[in-house]
Amino acid sequence: MRKVSVNKEARTATICFSVATASCTMARKGRNDAERRHHCLVGLVFVAFAFEAMLNHYGRILFSDWAQRRDQKLPRKKWHKEFFEEVNLANYLGRNPYQTLSNCFKLRDLVAHGHTVEESDVLSVDEEMDCDEVVKEILFAPAGPERKATIETLEESLAALKAVEEDIENHGYYPVHGEHSGTQKEHLCESPLSVTGIHSW
Repeated sequence: MRKVSVNKEARTATICFSVATASCTMARKGRNDAERRHHCLVGLVFVAFAFEAMLNHYGRILFSDWAQRRDQKLPRKKWHKEFFEEVNLANYLGRNPYQTLSNCFKLRDLVAHGHTVEESDVLSVDEEMDCDEVVKEILFAPAGPERKATIETLEESLAALKAVEEDIENHGYYPVHGEHSGTQKEHLCESPLSVTGIHSW
């Protein structure tokens, strides 16, 4: 057996998007509400991861100082605004796909920086349930981030993520430098959500 040395561009966006889509498939196959919520929650968190990884992928192509920009720890909306202006999508933060993904970030932040909070809820229980069944219903009712973790929300978020990728590639261009500055600009053609990266050996 011989060893082959391989160099590749490993794209985190592809990995995260794959986890999110697999979670959606698992949620659809879930045997009960708790199992479905679990897969949806995982999927929504990984949608947020995939979105951030996708912007970082494009960012390093479009901005020569992308690493420094990210190190500045600017507020998320500020650097997102700068990014979308660079790909000719000014005011994109107000559009539906971005707003949907913004909700995924909020959910991810709730999970990543979680705190115990007091909640109030009203549950509908069948009048014919006995006391043990009512207690079980109360104990297994979704709380906190789980409430937002539905199959519909996950499907909508995955579609929004693909729509944002498409908008970036339809409106953004590869930078042109130096002696090539007079040449026609080329649209971005990266597909970081589905193309795993360049391999060489």
